[in-house]
Amino acid sequence: MCRMNATATSYRYRRFRTPSRSAGRRRRSSMGGRGSGSRIVSTRPPQAQTGAQTQTAAPTGGPAARVYAGPFVHMTQQDADDMAQVQNRYDINTRLAINQYIREDTQSNGFTLSQNMNHKLENGQTLDATETYVAQRLDAAMHDLGKNTMLFRAAHKDFLEALGVQNYQNMTPAQLDAAVKGAEYKEKKFVSTAFDRSKNPFISGAQAGGREVYLNIKAPGGTKCVLGNAKQAEIILSRGTVFRATGAHFDGTTAYPRLGGALPRVVVDIEIITE
Repeated sequence: MCRMNATATSYRYRRFRTPSRSAGRRRRSSMGGRGSGSRIVSTRPPQAQTGAQTQTAAPTGGPAARVYAGPFVHMTQQDADDMAQVQNRYDINTRLAINQYIREDTQSNGFTLSQNMNHKLENGQTLDATETYVAQRLDAAMHDLGKNTMLFRAAHKDFLEALGVQNYQNMTPAQLDAAVKGAEYKEKKFVSTAFDRSKNPFISGAQAGGREVYLNIKAPGGTKCVLGNAKQAEIILSRGTVFRATGAHFDGTTAYPRLGGALPRVVVDIEIITE
């Protein structure tokens, strides 16, 4: 999602605990983004690091996520306004860090701070001082989503390729669904989603035509997040979030991706694992 200035944040939070997965081999990937190779991520917990790398490691440990009852629903604007009011009570340093993350202006390489930071997190590169500051403050700012919620995201076909799905356009609907179903992946970066799909510029806006893959995400109430760009209904998910694909289908529309050509658009159903 694009980055814009927005108000910041305050909420009580619990640290996200990365679940242990011991049964069988799991397919892991990242969710795409700037320069994303959507590479496979090990299921084993990260080893202890030293120096600057210790500062940029995703948070681990802590209590299990709180379980919220009820169906998965659409967050209302009032829900978002309430979240923004609570987040506005964060200390000034945290509010500034969140605004740094969501701002739209680009750095010398043509990408925003958040794009550059997430690219480094995906690839295991050391963050610079500003990026480290922003990442640490975002980690501390994460709070429960608060109720079981549907979130939305747009991606490119490298998302499917990271799940082991090649040349999806040549598959039957049944083959596509079977190829995707059950795949799990863990994000090493912060992930932008929208609680209102009509406000996601990559789904309904001017840039919508270029994304081949739409993600419908079931996010339990215990999902760790912060409210981002309010105009884009942005919910930023914690790095270290674990996802599972539960199915996929062609939606009958056509995408015109950045690399040219035309491809059938795919909708992938996703659930976030919080326990």
